[in-house]
Amino acid sequence: MASPTNTRTALITGASHGIGYEFARLFARDGYRLILVARDKESMDQHADHLRQNFGIDVHVFARDLSLPAAADELYRAVMAQALTVDVLINNAGFCLFGNFDTTYLAREVGMLQLNVTALME
Repeated sequence: MASPTNTRTALITGASHGIGYEFARLFARDGYRLILVARDKESMDQHADHLRQNFGIDVHVFARDLSLPAAADELYRAVMAQALTVDVLINNAGFCLFGNFDTTYLAREVGMLQLNVTALME
């Protein structure tokens, strides 16, 4: 188990499943404090409890849909309000649409651009 005195912090988006959760496990193993970000708060809360118990680290959970305008700024403000410093950022959240452009929904295309481009820039 890593030392709980380590104060390095990793913020991981898309942390509720798949690669994002695996990143969280790796950073937890190395003793990082974690900030987990995804839409699925229930899943993240379960993962956070598991990581706390198994690695003895601090885990903060922020449920945010980064495909929505202003969500990245809201996340930034929430992290700052808790006086957390981010040492490592894993921008893992993202999605892709498949199909002909004229058959996809504009709102989903805009959400994909917001998440995959604009939120990263913000």
